[in-house]
Amino acid sequence: MADIAPIPQFSIIMNVYNGEAYLRAAIDSVLAQTHSDWDLLLYDDKSTDSSAAICQSYRDPRIRYAESDRQVPVAQAREQAMALVGGDWIAFIDQDDIWLPHKLHAQAGAIAADPNGDLGLVYGRTECFNPRGRRWHFDRWNGPRPLPEGALASLLLERPSFIALSSVVLRRSLVMPLLPMPTYVQYCPDYFLCLGVARQSRSACLQDLCTLYRVHQDNMSRRFRGPIHAEIIEIIRHAAGAEDEAVLRRRNAVHQTWIAVDEIVSGKGRRRGMRRMLERGSVVYLAGRPAMLLGRRVRNALIAGGWKYRLIRQVRNLGLLGLADEVKLGIARLLTRRRNNRFRRSHPDFAVPPADLAFDAYNSIDWQLYRDGGQRHAALFADLIAQYCTAPKLRVLEWGCGPGRLIRHMAELLGARAGSVTGTDYNPRTIAWCQANLRGITFAENALMPPLPFADASFDAVYCFSVFTHLSEPVQLAWAAELRRVLAPGGLLVCTTHGDRYRYLLTDAAEQHRYAAGQVVEQAKYREGRKWFFAMHPPAYVRQTLLADFAAVAPVQPPADAGILQDIWIARKPPQ
Repeated sequence: MADIAPIPQFSIIMNVYNGEAYLRAAIDSVLAQTHSDWDLLLYDDKSTDSSAAICQSYRDPRIRYAESDRQVPVAQAREQAMALVGGDWIAFIDQDDIWLPHKLHAQAGAIAADPNGDLGLVYGRTECFNPRGRRWHFDRWNGPRPLPEGALASLLLERPSFIALSSVVLRRSLVMPLLPMPTYVQYCPDYFLCLGVARQSRSACLQDLCTLYRVHQDNMSRRFRGPIHAEIIEIIRHAAGAEDEAVLRRRNAVHQTWIAVDEIVSGKGRRRGMRRMLERGSVVYLAGRPAMLLGRRVRNALIAGGWKYRLIRQVRNLGLLGLADEVKLGIARLLTRRRNNRFRRSHPDFAVPPADLAFDAYNSIDWQLYRDGGQRHAALFADLIAQYCTAPKLRVLEWGCGPGRLIRHMAELLGARAGSVTGTDYNPRTIAWCQANLRGITFAENALMPPLPFADASFDAVYCFSVFTHLSEPVQLAWAAELRRVLAPGGLLVCTTHGDRYRYLLTDAAEQHRYAAGQVVEQAKYREGRKWFFAMHPPAYVRQTLLADFAAVAPVQPPADAGILQDIWIARKPPQ
């Protein structure tokens, strides 16, 4: 009996049509992957050039070639190819794109860090490149900033084109129920599939560059601009719910504008295009687009070059960060007024802190984000505490609780295991507000330096979110010893630090050298303990110095939708 080939983790689909100019580079980039658990289907849509010969020249047993019996739209070609693969995850790479060698390995790591199987889509940072060698971000909305992950369905409705299909892997069990695709999907199966999977699951993103998207005159998005925009409208219209009415209205105006532009420029119907522009499109959007694109380009260039943080450094050195913060708070009040009023009307029983206290602690006064982000982050800490603490009734301390963003949710999240929940902070106004508004929690004030007003071994778990990150090294070390003192033997510490993902904050060679040498880096000249006093921690420093007196020090990989870029650490006080 012949051996049955094992099912690979990734089934890769490359749809091929007259791709002889770029095809070999794309296939070679798959073969260069450091992760080897994959197979590749080269699905030829009746090419008339040498594409078939190129595909059939590869002898790797993981590569298969199949040819369509007739030429069909790209959506049908992708659908026919998907019927021929059986991997747990489906990956796509277009015949003119390139993967970097670590791409599948990194995505396999993200999947492995999701033991509950909540992930349905993992995409990665992508850059466009053209024949002249120019490179730019595929996602022009976010540019070099952290790319979105978690619940992406609503964002995909608002921004249909920020994920490159060649960077994506999709869970096969969530893709197949979406097939066959509706007849209105011809040119945009990538958008249809990503949106369909995102509506069923959460998504993760590789923040490091993993895919190169080739831009040239034969790109389908250039040849079928009008039909593509019309199809996007249909996909959004069928996917949007009643709560997405405003999004649908905005997207319809944008895409009708581009259909009109295509009709006018291409000569397909200039009068029809002008009428469409005036009746269904947006002249204001079209007129403002050059300035919008320029603004994005400038913003992305400033971020990529670290200019924002160099500017902050100069403002810090001049002692003007406090004044800049007051101006920024005033602007934030104006920008969030309408949204915050809606939140207060919808949640009349949800106490929100004074705006200046929230802005000082979180750099934001968006109350929806305060509540939703607080719940999400508190759930992460509560899960770790419940998982690693054995006491039936847990005595929990949040050191540096601020205006209650996390701690207000903690007792509910711990459920029956919540014994007592305590919070401390150095700001007396913050503690006074928490005591007056957050019932069932004990609050106490602490100074910049220890001690805490608690006896030895008072708590089974202590957690702190972004507190060590705003203290000088001597103060950090003093607090690490103090937290160890108030923990019971075997008690758990959960804390966060600014690690490798924050290296962009290092604005000169001396800071970069210090960090690379495993030393903590401080950006001071601002009141210690406040948000603009930065401390960056190499992982080796956390293990060998900051938490050296704890046992079982280990990093934790947060869920993709946790929205936390800081390094998360767990450590235990050694037993007696």
